[in-house]
Parts: sequence; structure tokens; C-alpha cells
Amino acid sequence: MIASVQRKLSAQPGISATLIMLTGMLLFTSNDAVGKWLTGSFAVGQMVFIRSAVALVVLLPFLWKAGHRGLRPPERPLTFYIRVVLTVIDSFSFYFAVSYLPLADVMTYWMAAPIYVAAFSPLLLGERVGWRRWTAIGIGFFGVIIALEPSAHVRRRMI
Repeated sequence: MIASVQRKLSAQPGISATLIMLTGMLLFTSNDAVGKWLTGSFAVGQMVFIRSAVALVVLLPFLWKAGHRGLRPPERPLTFYIRVVLTVIDSFSFYFAVSYLPLADVMTYWMAAPIYVAAFSPLLLGERVGWRRWTAIGIGFFGVIIALEPSAHVRRRMI
């Protein structure tokens, strides 16, 4: 049965890609919702450990199949280790935020990350950002503010 489903999906790559995307979004959404639910019972460090352990269990068959030849040392080890440390900080920050804020607010901030990256790219990376991109950044940031619906108290302090 699985082989026949695989043949049908490989014959229609658009459907296969859509199913993979939907499955990925379901898993990411489930991860966030379960994380929010468990932050009431577990500390942030425990949450990061649980998430990492579950991810290892999910990825272990793929790593086992790839074998040691599938893994290669990083070309720039320092950059690699900095990225690992920043990813761990990101995980801790996400679960810390989820433990104190509504999940919808945390996800709004998280989805707005490309806006922040574009806004800080001239300062941190020295990239040139034209007026069209600055306009898009402004509109996107305004959209984030609308999505977060700041309370009247916050709006009075912003004015």
C-alpha cells in the first residue's frame, strides 16, 4: 500500500510538495502549541531539553541511514559554533517568551523576524537598503503593530 501511495505522489510532484509542506506546518504548529502547554509544568531549560530529545529521536533514523559519510566537518568551525550557540539562545528565548506571553503574540514577533533583519542589515552588515525596501519595512512593522493590537495603555505611552 505504501509503495502505491509513493508511486502516485511521485507522479504528481505538486501534490507531494503540498503534502510535505502541510505536514511540516502541522508539526511546527503542534510543537509550538505543546510547548506553550508544557511551559506551565516545566522550566524553560527542561522544555529545551525535551524538544531537543524529541528532535533527536525523530532525526536519528535519517542520521543512521546517512552514516558517518553523510556528515562532514564544517568549513568554518568558529562560524558553525557561533550559530549553534545562537540557536540554543533562540530556543531558550522562544520558550521563555511563550511562558510569559500569549502564543499568538510570540508567533507574531517571530514571524516579523525578516522585517527586523532587513531593518538592521545596513547597521550590522553594511548593506544598502533603498527607499522601496524601507517603505516595505515600515509597512510590515505597522502590520506587526496592528496584529499585536497594543492595549490603550501602551498606545498612550507610544504617542
